[in-house]
Amino acid sequence: MSILIVGEKPSVSRAISAMVGASSAHKGYTEGNGYIVSWCVGHLVGLKFPNDYGNGWEQRFRHKVYIKNVELTKLI
Repeated sequence: MSILIVGEKPSVSRAISAMVGASSAHKGYTEGNGYIVSWCVGHLVGLKFPNDYGNGWEQRFRHKVYIKNVELTKLI
C-alpha cells in the first residue's frame, strides 16, 4: 500500500517527491519508495468565513489588531 501526498502545484510536488524518494515520473504524479505524489492547481485550504467560527466570534476577534498602520493602507 502506498501513501498519497497531494501538493498545491507541480513544483511543490516535485520538491516533495525528491524528499521522499518518489523518482518514477508519470503523467500527473510521481511514485516510488512507498509514496505517490500528485498535485492540484490552486490553494488546497483557505480561511473560514466569520460565521463558520460559531457564536461569539465577534468578541473573540474584536481585540485582535490585524493592521498595525491603518494610515498606510487604502482600499483597492
